Amino acid sequence: MTLRELLITTTKWGSVVSDPVMGRRPGPRLLIYHQVGAGSGLEMDVSPQAFQSQLDWLESHGQIVDLQTAIARSGEPDSSDLYVLTFDDGHAGVFEHGYPVLRERGMPFTLYLTTEPIEKDGCLHGDHRMRLLSWSQIEEMMSSGLITIGAHSHRHLDMRLHEEATIGDDLATCDLILEKRLGVRPRHFAYPWGHWGEIADRLVREHYETAVLGSGKGITAGEDIHKLHRVPVMASDIGILFKRKMWGGFRLESGVRTLRDTISGP
Repeated sequence: MTLRELLITTTKWGSVVSDPVMGRRPGPRLLIYHQVGAGSGLEMDVSPQAFQSQLDWLESHGQIVDLQTAIARSGEPDSSDLYVLTFDDGHAGVFEHGYPVLRERGMPFTLYLTTEPIEKDGCLHGDHRMRLLSWSQIEEMMSSGLITIGAHSHRHLDMRLHEEATIGDDLATCDLILEKRLGVRPRHFAYPWGHWGEIADRLVREHYETAVLGSGKGITAGEDIHKLHRVPVMASDIGILFKRKMWGGFRLESGVRTLRDTISGP
């Protein structure tokens, strides 16, 4: 086991122990998925079998709803039983292994798209382990009526690192391409890497109705809908780990991730 794998395992099982002490995570769970069945070996690549098993569990323990429904109901007593499926970047496995199951079950989902690599070589950051969707595949999924299209920037920029002009141009380009290719002007945004940026915040609020980040606190009534935290689902989140993460949010794991990002800096 590598040092990184040991850290992942330790923080996950630490969360299993600590989450019950801190209580159930409040509000709807916005789940972050990336790859499904890509065979990449990456931690963000969930197997098709695990994905189906997770959908089974979510259906039997609550309701899978679209993003806007979850936000509207965040103040309700049973909002902790609401689940939103979100997919970042636009990986090909979503169409190949995720969508057939979602279509069969009639489950809504949100797809946050990064436009430049789809337009160019079809791989995120030029990494062939991370193949992306084609526009025709996205259109086919849209025809189901289940999908909400969101923006995930044009170049997958870390919004902490860039000035206003660069960010503004990137967001505008992403929106224009999505409108040109899909006929949709996106109303929802996901910060790349889950990293919020102070300069980007004002521009994101001008462009979009909602914005989501990486892991963090739960969603309660009156939450800032341009700084909504989600729950990442990783390849290692199987069995009891997935169930406990849905209950408590794995706040220890989330805190370690936040600390890592703070130390590494923008």
